[in-house]
Amino acid sequence: MPLAFVEVKKPNNHDGIFGGTRPDQRALQEFRKFRKFVNISQILVFSNNMEYDADTIETIQGVFYSTTSFSEANFNYFREEEDFDLPVLLKPEDDDLENFVLKDNNLSIIKHSPEFITNKDPNNPTNRVLTSLFSKERLAMLLRYGIAYVKGESGLEKHIMRYPQLFATRAIERKLDEGGKKGIIWHTQGSQNRACFYNVPYLTDYFHRKGIVPKFYFIVDRIDLMNQARREFTSRGWREYGQFKGRLAEKFQVEAGG
Repeated sequence: MPLAFVEVKKPNNHDGIFGGTRPDQRALQEFRKFRKFVNISQILVFSNNMEYDADTIETIQGVFYSTTSFSEANFNYFREEEDFDLPVLLKPEDDDLENFVLKDNNLSIIKHSPEFITNKDPNNPTNRVLTSLFSKERLAMLLRYGIAYVKGESGLEKHIMRYPQLFATRAIERKLDEGGKKGIIWHTQGSQNRACFYNVPYLTDYFHRKGIVPKFYFIVDRIDLMNQARREFTSRGWREYGQFKGRLAEKFQVEAGG
């Protein structure tokens, strides 16, 4: 099954990762004939094999990941926060296999070109992100816990876990493995609800493997934050949570005099 789709442009191209991506991809996704095929792909990566440029208003260079969408796809940065031992993680180069692939694609002529040699470097932008996203453990985690269907104003949307949420979840797991019993998780403004949505199923399965049935509490100090959390959670399918919080909000409003 084609679970992932990777599109790589040439470096320093005029439109960066969007060179042909937006119109072609949108036409493919919106065309009903291809919908079943496109829906199989869960992780999309677009790159022009360059480092991110933070000085531009609309970033068009770098490596971005997303998930399938029938409207406008959201492109996410990815910055690795863990250390990889690449000599151990990656298999050694296989010259016979490389020759076979190049010959099969009628590209044997590029074998010794500087561009091809550069593109094989595991530390270039595209390869760094591919190693991060598509190691077996990471891919399995994203497929099982990192994708959410969100009911928005324009219909059902599909969201994927952002890289800070991914590493926050893994950091919680490491802390628990070390025997930690308490701690503080610092979320940036506006991300806490979505981060909790991804954390809870992952940590529930973590504790179940240890024979523990966990309970999670989402505590806020303002009614508007509770209502915001309710909207975020119910739009992602947490119906019971939304109904409970709705009743709790009504109780607080009555006790507060309106």
